[in-house]
Amino acid sequence: MKFTNSIQSQITKLFLGFTFVLSLIFSLLLLGYSWVVEDNIFNRIVKNEAEFILEQYKQSNQIVHPRSEFVSLYENWQELPGNVFHLHQLDPERIEFNLPSGGSLHVRQMVIGNKSYILAADVSKIEIGKEYLPYVSVWLVIIVLIISGLSLLISLVMARKTLKPLERLTEKVSSSKYQKIDQKFSKEFPDNEVGYLAKTFEESILHVQKVLQRESDFTRDVSHELRTPITILRNIQTKTKDHLKLDQKDFNQFSYAVSQLKLSVTTLLALAREESTELEELNFIKILEDCIINHYELSKNERFNLNIDVPNDFKVSANQILLKILLNNLLTNAVNYASGKSLSIKLVGSDIYFENRASHFELEDPFKANSRGNNSLGIGLGLNIVQRLCTAFNWRASLKSDDEMFCIIISTSPN
Repeated sequence: MKFTNSIQSQITKLFLGFTFVLSLIFSLLLLGYSWVVEDNIFNRIVKNEAEFILEQYKQSNQIVHPRSEFVSLYENWQELPGNVFHLHQLDPERIEFNLPSGGSLHVRQMVIGNKSYILAADVSKIEIGKEYLPYVSVWLVIIVLIISGLSLLISLVMARKTLKPLERLTEKVSSSKYQKIDQKFSKEFPDNEVGYLAKTFEESILHVQKVLQRESDFTRDVSHELRTPITILRNIQTKTKDHLKLDQKDFNQFSYAVSQLKLSVTTLLALAREESTELEELNFIKILEDCIINHYELSKNERFNLNIDVPNDFKVSANQILLKILLNNLLTNAVNYASGKSLSIKLVGSDIYFENRASHFELEDPFKANSRGNNSLGIGLGLNIVQRLCTAFNWRASLKSDDEMFCIIISTSPN
């Protein structure tokens, strides 16, 4: 995807602009330095000539002429060429003056005996700064252009190298709209700001995918699991509409449908809520006893034998509402589908065994959604819901069965 104001172009422009300005500053500093050095050389020449004249005067008591041809000795300021006298009056501390011919004059006031003199050096013929300025400027421009070109090349390489992980991240985030990601999504990126951004995207996308999955499961379960109890209620509604009296069988079906609807709605809504994933430490026996006491089918089945072998202090990390739903589903499966009216619940290590007598279990994948046995008359919340609840608790659900026994094992230790 092309952008009118991409990060790469911004980096290139900033880098190139910074290099150009820096090169320009250094060029100006170089020119300034050359002028300062040249001026100081001229001032040093004037100073040396002044010291020479004073030394000769001390030795011979006579004023000698300067050694350099371009240096002259004047008795007063009025004798100096051009408008030097006028400029000196405006600025008495000034030591360099421009001449009408285009050159410059460097002066130094000195006292010989009891009289003041002005030593002046006309450096017009030996100045090279102004003469070579056009050539130096051309070379400086060429150097600035070369450095700017190198800067442009380096900035393009750096920008591409820096933005490549970001572009790859953009592509992966864009493609994640059509496919699921895993925990390895952020591992492909370097351990820097881009990697941190990828990790943040990963967490956000995984969260959204979980929410969408819960919504999908909720829609699927609602459309599938509520069909049977609604059909029963509609049949009973038809009978009551025709003023027919319900017999005991119809009433039992009505009661069963209502309880299953309540259980289904509670289960589906709990699974759809994000807060249902919040876990706490719970006493397993206390939750199990509460489920047994309030279980509709179990409470009316006086002949059902329930054998519990779990310590009273056994605790699990789970969500209380979802744990009750899980246990209610396992109790319902045992009550409705056990060939012998009994259920054994025992603890082996950190694994909880729900074992009962049952006919041969023929389903290829009993934990798959919408899987039902051939003789199943229930609404089918069953083992798929149990497995999803175990996943929410970071538990594992497994099944073991033969011709006589059917056993669901819930491993409560973390995966």
